[in-house]
Amino acid sequence: MKIENLTIGSDPELFLETPNGEVVSCIGFCSGTKEKPELISKDGHAIQIDGIALEYNLPPSKTKEELINNITFIKDYTTSTIAKPKGLVISKKVSEEILDKHLPPEARILGCSASFCAWTESVNGSPDGKSNWRSVGGHVHLGYNNPTMETSIEIIKAFDLFLTVPSILIDTDTNRRKLYGRAGEFRFTSFGCEARCLSNFWIHNNELIGWVYDQLQLMVNFINSNNTIDKKTGKKIVECINTQNKELAQQLINQYNLICVE
Repeated sequence: MKIENLTIGSDPELFLETPNGEVVSCIGFCSGTKEKPELISKDGHAIQIDGIALEYNLPPSKTKEELINNITFIKDYTTSTIAKPKGLVISKKVSEEILDKHLPPEARILGCSASFCAWTESVNGSPDGKSNWRSVGGHVHLGYNNPTMETSIEIIKAFDLFLTVPSILIDTDTNRRKLYGRAGEFRFTSFGCEARCLSNFWIHNNELIGWVYDQLQLMVNFINSNNTIDKKTGKKIVECINTQNKELAQQLINQYNLICVE
């Protein structure tokens, strides 16, 4: 199989918080919904409410510069148009136990639609909305020519190796995977697939955004060179991610000469 004309998109989610670090509900901060996102640029950037977070839809990027610019745009928009006028700031928290006053009934429903596991080829269950823990994702949308489920499954497996495994050493949060982002989590799309394993840790500085872009290029080269991940290595990858095993992550990084940044 060959991955041709890769495009990279994302639907990053953002918490907003008070200056003293209290994560608040963003319900009512924009008119966008899952069914009808609010368009905020002529290039296709859009915003919607997801639970208590803000979620953005980015137009697909073909270059590292485009990806950085698209994410910078939504952060600048959030700060100037929504957060600053309300005395809030963009939170860098990946997960947080939210105060009851910021969790209205409509924010108690989690899991808008089913996701799948590339490693088991089964449907993932929905997390428990009764808990006050909430998390934010930095899902990566991968478009390519003539997408198929088979190819997308192989992409997600390679994505876990090249991006999710190194992220175990970069993303300091240890609670999000109790809700979302376990090994192989993805959705098949009309343009390709949505990798749902990463939190939004990588959107907060340009070096990490660039790292995601570069790792995706290495991932494509790996697949297009007819490399595959054997079952033994696959089991290590799943264990590494789902148990957030840093020692195992480092072993896989060394074995495959993966790039990991701080």
